[in-house]
Amino acid sequence: METKMYEHNIYSFMFCFFLSILLWSFVSDNGHRLEETLVFAGENRAELEKVLLHYQDDSLKLEAARFLLIHMKDRHSYRGAGIDSVRQALIETSRQQGFMEHGRRDKWRGFSYAGSPKRKYRYLWVCPPVGKRLNMAEVAIYADSSCNRKLDCQAETCAPPVYNLKEYSIDKAFDGQNLTRYESGKKDVPCMLDLKMPTKVGGIIYVPRNDDNYVSPGDYYELFYQNGTKGWNSLGAKVAEFDYLEYDHVPAGALLWLHNRTKGVEEQVFCWKEGKQVFNYRLK
Repeated sequence: METKMYEHNIYSFMFCFFLSILLWSFVSDNGHRLEETLVFAGENRAELEKVLLHYQDDSLKLEAARFLLIHMKDRHSYRGAGIDSVRQALIETSRQQGFMEHGRRDKWRGFSYAGSPKRKYRYLWVCPPVGKRLNMAEVAIYADSSCNRKLDCQAETCAPPVYNLKEYSIDKAFDGQNLTRYESGKKDVPCMLDLKMPTKVGGIIYVPRNDDNYVSPGDYYELFYQNGTKGWNSLGAKVAEFDYLEYDHVPAGALLWLHNRTKGVEEQVFCWKEGKQVFNYRLK
């Protein structure tokens, strides 16, 4: 009888010992994960710590707050003029069969996305607007937010191109040419991109279907202003080094015309108002 009682006590002790270790590991791990969330919050860390201090006298609510904070680290959203422009563009293209209004297209060449610095991704989805086919001129994934280190990326799965035409095949979305494009032959079918291994994503550049009426590095441009009876006067010609051009001594309020001497014939006159190009169809 004494031996059985002794063995029972040993097993009870071992059970309690291992249970204590398990609970300690759970608490320790949660403490580590909570600290990760606080570090990830950056400047907002103080605000999250205020939540914990607010519930410090209520153990149940404090534990609930800790649980929420632990699981919110990678749940976030973006706001600002950039993402608002993306929303407007998506709404517009969904209403116009994938086309974008000229004024917005000139301001919005592509969508750049800064990813989480800690998470790794292998598969990414590119989804069309509801009820529409996917039109994708270019897509590129980068390891850094400045978009200098391009990652190896390929389409894992997507719908066949429209009418099975090679000129709209998926490889056109990776050829570095804004005028070529992939156009899906089916509505509401996304495209899955494969980075081949879990990788940190710093940035994404996405260019929708377009007419390539941008300033292209390497092209030769000349800027003119309208000078009444003297006609169009040149302000100089130059080769673009970036996706924009800079000119000095431009007459204020003048009607301007930027001519691409390398390629293209689709050009419109414009004015410069409040730091923006206002093209002729918007002039009032």
